Amino acid sequence: MKIEYPHNRAISEVMDLLKVYVQRLKEDYSDKISDLNEQWTDDGGSFSAKIMGFKLDGIFKILSDKIIIETKLPMMLKAFEPTVKDILFKELKKVFG
Repeated sequence: MKIEYPHNRAISEVMDLLKVYVQRLKEDYSDKISDLNEQWTDDGGSFSAKIMGFKLDGIFKILSDKIIIETKLPMMLKAFEPTVKDILFKELKKVFG
């Protein structure tokens, strides 16, 4: 699954906002998300987690005009890919306005 979300901020600002968002996810959804690990680089990184028992990992890249998130959904969640994308877009909109 690949998502591209546009932004109009500096890469460093996008990175800072994403780090705050990930920390909030850890706190607000600790009952649904476990083993959340993230690796940060200058312009993106990688992540892994268990979400409601499903292992998920992926990468993200921050470009000057968009964020690209790529992950492979577990087979059991493939049918829900449109819903997952919609949720991610809504969450990114909350972060970036």
